[in-house]
Amino acid sequence: MNGKEIWSKYKKWWIVLLIVVLVSGAGICVYARPEIRLLMCAKNVQKELETLEKPALFELSPLSIYQKRQEEAYHDTFDVTISSPAFAFSGLSSDTYTMDQITVAYDGIYDNQAKEMKADIGFGVMGLDLLQGKLYVQDDRAYVTVPTLLPDCYFVELSTFGTDFNHSELAETMQISIPEGLSISAFTKGTMTDWEALQEMKQYLLEHAKTLKSYVTVKNGTKTQKGRPVTITLDAYAVNDMMHYLERVCLHSDLYQNQAGHLFVNEQHRARFEGIFETDYTEDLVLNCYMDTSRHLTGVETASPVSLGDAMKLSFSMEPLGEENSLSDMLFSITLMRQGVETGIYEIERRITKTDGTSTETILITENGSNLVDCNQIWDADSKNYCMKASYVEEEQLIDISLKGSFLSLTSGEGFDFQIADLYIKENGEELLRAAGEVSMKVNGDKTVAVDEMDVEGAKDIFAMNRAELFGLVYEGIKSLGKTLLSGSSFFSLFQ
Repeated sequence: MNGKEIWSKYKKWWIVLLIVVLVSGAGICVYARPEIRLLMCAKNVQKELETLEKPALFELSPLSIYQKRQEEAYHDTFDVTISSPAFAFSGLSSDTYTMDQITVAYDGIYDNQAKEMKADIGFGVMGLDLLQGKLYVQDDRAYVTVPTLLPDCYFVELSTFGTDFNHSELAETMQISIPEGLSISAFTKGTMTDWEALQEMKQYLLEHAKTLKSYVTVKNGTKTQKGRPVTITLDAYAVNDMMHYLERVCLHSDLYQNQAGHLFVNEQHRARFEGIFETDYTEDLVLNCYMDTSRHLTGVETASPVSLGDAMKLSFSMEPLGEENSLSDMLFSITLMRQGVETGIYEIERRITKTDGTSTETILITENGSNLVDCNQIWDADSKNYCMKASYVEEEQLIDISLKGSFLSLTSGEGFDFQIADLYIKENGEELLRAAGEVSMKVNGDKTVAVDEMDVEGAKDIFAMNRAELFGLVYEGIKSLGKTLLSGSSFFSLFQ
């Protein structure tokens, strides 16, 4: 049988084979395209994050609680006993007895929509319930009345607290000062809630990111020991545009400015963070994204150091440490260089393990090989027991924080009752504070707090009082407190 006859007899199979080869070749080419590889990797990352064992904060869902607090009235309570050497007044202490323990109680309603807070407050020393009063906050003004101690109702302006205190005769008499710009914001400012601001900010950023797509290129990189990466190049103009946009939209927002004081340990750390967004990037940002044959992420790193201005450069890398490249364990590394010399290497290592229903999360942050932050959290999802230990090192000071407790009730994204079994803060091994008690945060269940008897209209500005008025206030307070002690059964019970 000649070739012509063979072709005639089997031509349909040759055509089928040719189509299969062409389709397979096209499929392999498409499968190997960098965009497809990156998309498949992103989907695998998303799936793993969804199934990853979550620590306690995930079940608590604090961001959802925060959102709900902006929209509905909340009933907050805490009854905590605190001991600290700072309370051990030398004049009231001896070798065997120190007056170093106070009890603080709060039971109130927080209503962000009405910009109003009403609460019953209590204060005690060494088991004695000494003071009972009421707190009322409206917008930026806080009123307080303690009938057993203070004869009138008094107020302070929260928005100018630092300035008002430092310029008062109270500060001069006590010979102390506080940060001049200290401002307390009890409620969300403006017409939009913080949560709405976050959502709007997110939408703006997504829309802005779409306009930068033309400045981003994706291609298959050169094969290395780690594999063949997908190389993602962001044009320097796009990086600068995005960073400056983030600075304008996020860092200059009221939300960030109001919360920044709580986010950073000190002003130096805040300046370092904000400097990242203020710097002009002079080179394109090139990232290598590595993945295995199953398109699971095995690492991300900068292809070369990124210039931050004239003298500073930055390198970044991330790699999963878990089994089969699991994202349960990850290592982030940031290297800073000035004029070609390494000035700082920061590493963040996160590990999550689960045994018998208990999940443990460990976070370790190092600076140039030395521990900076070491945090360990243990969460039992069945018993709702929670334990956290953390240490922080700065300028030869070691701060240790420990919290042990249990959630008596927990409604994810809505509220909780938490019993503090033990909370302590130590500095260089010396105990600064220890506390135990209960804290709760729930949607208001028709709880009411009576503040109508407070003389808000006739309230006095305590920071505007002169020295004579202050000394008169102290005298009346001591006299009133003495009467309370002598007439209170709790005082005489100590001698029974």
